[in-house]
Amino acid sequence: MLIGWSGDAWWSHWTEQRGNQSGGNKENFSSGNISSTQAVKPLWLIFLFLQVFVNLEVSWTQIVNSCEMGVLHPHLYIAGIPSAGEVIKVGHKLRFLCGSNYELGGSEEIECLQTGQWSATFPTCSGSSGCSAPPALADGDTKSFTRSDSQYRHGDKVEYICQPNYIMDGSPFKTCDNGLWTGEMRCLSKSKFYILFCIL
Repeated sequence: MLIGWSGDAWWSHWTEQRGNQSGGNKENFSSGNISSTQAVKPLWLIFLFLQVFVNLEVSWTQIVNSCEMGVLHPHLYIAGIPSAGEVIKVGHKLRFLCGSNYELGGSEEIECLQTGQWSATFPTCSGSSGCSAPPALADGDTKSFTRSDSQYRHGDKVEYICQPNYIMDGSPFKTCDNGLWTGEMRCLSKSKFYILFCIL
């Protein structure tokens, strides 16, 4: 195989083989005013070009791009982190999740690309806003005692009940949603409720 030979070594080997095939008569290498050496020169240049191209192609395929870990935001949990010292290769994926009471800002999954970059930036975790004491309900109240300075976390629920002779219209729960209480209900007197029921 001649791939590893230099251009001069290959040329010497080729001319020697041609000389042996012609019985050692080097004059057979000439024809007219153009020697065989001059005629074969373009072939030698083509071969040399192909040799350089193949070597470059092999060297390029040996280059493996890798990605680096980005800045990790507090309260951010990651699945797929490689072991210490392990190279993050192309195609490697990371998945993200935020801790309790935190919301993910960004992609849930990213992938290492051929360019050595991630398909998206590392996400962040933002804290959810809590709620103050739940609002009052006309002709009703919260089922559990609440203080005016009470604080509730995102996702907390409060149950309401109506006073005697009143009926709950709607869901009895309000939910803390990023600083706001969501959920609609009202307390109707039984007499008004029956009138409303008959009309409907």
